[in-house]
Amino acid sequence: MAKTKKASTKPKSKATRKAHHEEPATKAIKSPENIIENIGNKAPISAVSETPDFQPANPSSASARITAASDDEDDNPPKKPKLSPGSTEKHYDPEDEGDMCGVSQKRDSHHEGSQPEGNQGHDTKNDSPRSERFPNSPGMPATGLNKKTWQGFCEIECDPAYFAVMVHEMGATAVTVREVFALDEDSLSRLPQPIYGFILLFRARSVATGDQEDECPKGVWFANQLPAQNSCATLAMLNILMNIPDLDIGDHLQQFKEFTADFTPYARGEALSSFSFVKRIHNSFAKKMDMLEADKHLAAQVSRKSHIPSRISPKKNDHTYRDYDEDLDEDFEENAHHFIAFLPIDGIVWKLDGMDAFPISLGPYDEVNGKDWKTIASDTITDVMQSGGDDYSIIALAQAPLVGARRELCINTKTFKQVIGRLDTLDPSWTAFTTDENGDAEEPLSPSFFAAYGIEQWQYDDAKIPESLINIVDSEELDELVLRRMDLVAEKHALVSKIQAEEADEEEENAKAERRRWDYGSLIKRWLEMLAENGWLEQHLDHFMPEEKLRESLDKMAKKGGE
Repeated sequence: MAKTKKASTKPKSKATRKAHHEEPATKAIKSPENIIENIGNKAPISAVSETPDFQPANPSSASARITAASDDEDDNPPKKPKLSPGSTEKHYDPEDEGDMCGVSQKRDSHHEGSQPEGNQGHDTKNDSPRSERFPNSPGMPATGLNKKTWQGFCEIECDPAYFAVMVHEMGATAVTVREVFALDEDSLSRLPQPIYGFILLFRARSVATGDQEDECPKGVWFANQLPAQNSCATLAMLNILMNIPDLDIGDHLQQFKEFTADFTPYARGEALSSFSFVKRIHNSFAKKMDMLEADKHLAAQVSRKSHIPSRISPKKNDHTYRDYDEDLDEDFEENAHHFIAFLPIDGIVWKLDGMDAFPISLGPYDEVNGKDWKTIASDTITDVMQSGGDDYSIIALAQAPLVGARRELCINTKTFKQVIGRLDTLDPSWTAFTTDENGDAEEPLSPSFFAAYGIEQWQYDDAKIPESLINIVDSEELDELVLRRMDLVAEKHALVSKIQAEEADEEEENAKAERRRWDYGSLIKRWLEMLAENGWLEQHLDHFMPEEKLRESLDKMAKKGGE
C-alpha cells in the first residue's frame, strides 16, 4: 500500500491546565458590605442551537468564507446576528443577556470604531482599556455573543464528563464517554458495551505514520484539523461518531455528514471550522482568558513568520517584549497535547489523526476467529505511549448504559407478558397463589411508568424478544413458568435501579460541565484586588513565592524603576 508524507503542520491541540489556588485567610480581610462585586446568579448559557447553521457552498471556498468572516468581525463586529430566511435559530442578544456576572452590557450605538466623548477606548468605571473583540469591561467574562462570534476553538481539559455532555448536545444521546485505565481484556470488559472507538491524548510529537492511504476511502468519514485550531478533541470524537453505523447522531450532525460526504478530508476540516453549531458547543467551555491566549498564540505564530530581523541587533542582555512573548509561545507549544482516534470500520481498524493527510490502516480484524479490533488498536496505542513520556490519557466512546438498560426493561416487560399469557393458558387460577416479596401481586407496567424512566412508545415497540426465549417460554410447565415470573420481577427491579443510577450519573456530568463553563476569572480578580487593598497579599507574599525568587523579582522591579 502506497505511503504519503504526513502533513508537516505541527499539531496544535489541547493542554491540560489546572490552576492551584491557596485558600485565603478571611480573618485578615475587612468585610465590606458587598464582598464580591458584579457577581450575579445567572446560569451559564446553553450551547445548543435549534437548527443546523453551516452554509452549503463550494468546499474549495470554505477558507475564503472563514477569512472573510474573521475580517468582517474585526472591522465591524455585528451588533446582532441576522437570521437567514426561514431560520428559527435563536441567537444571543447582548442587551438581553448582559454578561455572565449579571451586569447588563449595552452595546454602544455609535460606530464600532468610535467611543463616547471623554471615554476614548476606556471603561468609565475602572478606566481600563477595552478590546475591539470584547467590548465589555476587561474584568467581565466573555459573553455568549463573544463566544459565538469568536473564530477559534478553545482548549478543554481531557475530562470524559465534559466530552459526554458535548456529544449529547451535538445529538448523539446514545453515546457515552468513559476513561480507560488499562487496555487489557478484563479492564475493557468493565466499560459499557459495545465500545465504538478509542481516543488517545498525548503530548504532541511526531509518531509513526504507518500505512497511510493515498486518498480517503469512500467508507471512511475523515476530516483534517486545520492549523492553529484547538479542535482536535472535538474532531477526534466526530471522526468516530460519523463512522458508527446505525447510530442516531442527531439532525445537525447527520445533515453535516451528508453535506460533506463527497468532500476531501481537508475540505471537511474547513467546513467544520465554519460549522457554528459544533463550534458553539465546543466554545461554551471557553473563558475569556482562554480566548485571549489562543489569539495571542496565533498572533505570535504569524509574527514569527512575517518578522524581518532588524539591521541593528539588540544588546546581549536587552530582552524585549517580543522575546518574552516568544518564550510564552514556546511554552504554549511545549505543553500542547493531541488527540488521535482508533476505531473499526468495515472489518479494518483505522487510526484517524487529524494532522495526517489521510486515514491510516492498522490491518483487518476478525472477531469470529478471536482477532478483536480492540487488541489491534491497543497494540498501536501502547507503542505510542511507550515512545515517550508518561503524559497521556485514553478515553472510549461507547454505547450509553441507559440505552441498553431501557431496552432490557422493555424486553423484560414483553417477556413478562409472554409468561403471564402462558400461565393463563395452563391454569387460569394461578394468580390466587402467587405473591411477590412484599405480599402484593405484580401489577402490569403502565405507559406513565415507562415515561418516568425516559422510555418512549417507539422504543418499547422496537424492543424484540429473542426467538429462542419465546420458544423456551412456550415449552415450560406451570412450576417453571412461576419461577421464571419471579426472576423477571427481580430483574425488573434491578433494571429500574440501574436506570436511576445512570440517570443520576448523567445529571452529575451535566452539573460538572455547567460548573466548568462558568468563568470565575472576575471573581478571582476582584478577590485578589481586595486582598491587595487590605495589605494581606504583601504581608503573606512569602507564603506563595520562595524567598530567593521573591528577592529576584523585587530586584528586577527596582531595576526597571531605575531605568
